[in-house]
Amino acid sequence: MKPRKNALSLAPRARLTSAVGSLLVGSGIVVAVSAAFFQAAADPWLLPTPQVLEIAAACRAKPQRRDQDECLRTLVASRSGERAGERLARDDDRPSDRPDGRLGAF
Repeated sequence: MKPRKNALSLAPRARLTSAVGSLLVGSGIVVAVSAAFFQAAADPWLLPTPQVLEIAAACRAKPQRRDQDECLRTLVASRSGERAGERLARDDDRPSDRPDGRLGAF
């Protein structure tokens, strides 16, 4: 009776070829995921200029956490170019597809 060949008992050339193929596929996946994160992170950052730091400190000095958060959101929205209210106004211009008149999936 002949001994059966194991899947790991490939010729050296076949092992090298499969290792290189695995490396290429793995590298492609890493590049694709990295590119997706890079594209998602392309949003503008708020630069820590003295004026921004002063306004942020004034926001953090507010007594209520909700007021602090709202103040900081307003600061970021005013510095990022597109205000949140403008974005909401655009969303409100869409026709409603729900019978109760609300927008969205919720």
